[in-house]
Parts: sequence; structure tokens; C-alpha cells
Amino acid sequence: MKLSILFYPNRDKTNAKTGKIPMYMRITLNRKKAEMRLNVEATEADLLKWELSMMRFTDRSMTANAYLNELDQKFEHFKYHNATTLSEFDPKAIRNLIMGLDGKPSPLIESYVDKYYNKAIAPNAQMAEGTKRNYRKAFKCRYFLFLLHEIHLPDSCPKCSHTI
Repeated sequence: MKLSILFYPNRDKTNAKTGKIPMYMRITLNRKKAEMRLNVEATEADLLKWELSMMRFTDRSMTANAYLNELDQKFEHFKYHNATTLSEFDPKAIRNLIMGLDGKPSPLIESYVDKYYNKAIAPNAQMAEGTKRNYRKAFKCRYFLFLLHEIHLPDSCPKCSHTI
């Protein structure tokens, strides 16, 4: 199975206002491709320093080289550890793994609210117990959770009878 990575400036996507040219990454696995724009832009003057065969800028002080090296290391690490199971992957999945897009799912809002209550509200000695109870009631209120999940809201909250 042939797996490769390519970094290149995409002149077709030049920013009309700034004149900067974005850098792209292309992952190819068995002639199937996945591309992604990188968080690196170069000017025409910078592109004079672009070495096509190395896929790096010849000016070693450019921070873009460090970023490209980091991505290349992640790619090589992936390639080494998955050499026998490459058939299980597609180029988009590899791209997402290298870019960190398939990481841990973001925590749900309910867990964030619970952590906030447990760390900021509950231990606060200056708040009365009734105030803490009201915070907890508001956090547990289904109306609040419906808003966060953008689900169709009922006319009133079933727990606290809050009308809209």
C-alpha cells in the first residue's frame, strides 16, 4: 500500500486582500487523496525560499518549517505504527488523525455545568444554602438543558413551571 504526504503552496487560493498564499497538506493512500488547508500562509517573497523536493522553506528561521516538521513526524509515527493495518484506513481518517481532528469528544455541557457547580458554587462559603439550591435547581432545569441542546422547547419547564 502506498501512503504519502505532500505539503505545497496553493496559489489558486491566494488571498486577494493580503496576497498571501495558503499552504496545504495532501495525504495519498492508494491513489485516493485527502487535502487540508494548514494554518500557514506565505508571501510571494517567502515562496522564493520554498524547496519543492524538501517541502520546506530554505530559511531555517521560518516558523512554518517547525509546524511542517511536526506534521511530518506525526505522519511518520502513524505510518510506522499502522504499517500492517493501512487497509483499514482511508486518507481522510489519516488526515484527521494527524491534524488531531478525531481526538476525544468535547465534554457535554451538563458535565461542564456540574463541574462548575462543584468547584465554584458549592464550596463558596459566602453563598447562602438557599442560593446554592437555586443555582442547582436552575442548572438541573430541563428548560435550561433544552436551550443548550436546541431542542424544541415546551411551553413551560416541567420541573419549575417557568413559562416562556
